[in-house]
Amino acid sequence: MEKFKFREHRGSLLDSMDTVREFKTKQDLVDHLQKKLDQFGRGKYDVSKMTVEPYVFDHRIGWDTHLVHLAGYGVLGYTNRQI
Repeated sequence: MEKFKFREHRGSLLDSMDTVREFKTKQDLVDHLQKKLDQFGRGKYDVSKMTVEPYVFDHRIGWDTHLVHLAGYGVLGYTNRQI
């Protein structure tokens, strides 16, 4: 399976691109994000309930961008393909 890229939501594209990481599976991304959100309170957010939806093709970076969202939290970031 081909790896996919994820970048965190930030105030600018440049800042967001500084957070790009590659993952093998959706579960790998869930585990990564869960660790990040647990700093705000373990069990407060359940990242396994995140949604990934088509967003826009971003010509600036060549990504078929998909929005990663968690209800009750907001936008977590973006992937470069559907996962």
